[in-house]
Amino acid sequence: MNWYRKFSDVAPQVNWGAQDNYGIWTVKSVAQFLGVQPDQYIYQDTIDINLLPQSLVEETDADDIRRRKDDGAFDQEVMEFYDEAKEILDKHDKSQFHDPTTDEWRDFLVYDYDEDDVINLAREMLARERENWGQEEMGATFSGGYPPIVITKQIDGTFIVNDGNHRVDTWKKQGLDEAPAWINDEYARNQP
Repeated sequence: MNWYRKFSDVAPQVNWGAQDNYGIWTVKSVAQFLGVQPDQYIYQDTIDINLLPQSLVEETDADDIRRRKDDGAFDQEVMEFYDEAKEILDKHDKSQFHDPTTDEWRDFLVYDYDEDDVINLAREMLARERENWGQEEMGATFSGGYPPIVITKQIDGTFIVNDGNHRVDTWKKQGLDEAPAWINDEYARNQP
């Protein structure tokens, strides 16, 4: 990272009054969102972005969907993609030539498919949908800038991102060092 970027873009520009999916953040709304009392332990600050966890909920969900094939988890949601998966496999089964419209599913395309093949493709379709959840937030234009994230500093000193995982992920990829945040400080709240 060059020195100019380091000193000019340490933290992203946010609008503390910008509305996100939960409204405009205030001490009271953060407390209500997290189910705690509004007090002096909820405050605005910037936090070292490297202290925040990397994982996106959507990626964890997608991994769970792919791993849990035989335990019945996600069955109802997978079935929502059944007809579309069957249609893709039918199209592939009947085609004699390469069809670029099915390329994204090439690892799941087989000839003479059976029920398990349809379910496996439907499961992958659900997993990919989950991975894309939240991308709308980062693609959307927030009027006047992005809202700050909401985090909790836990009693052990580690952090949880309660709202804004995609903003954190994007800011890390941009090489920014700090994240403007509403902080619920359970660590300080529980000190004697």
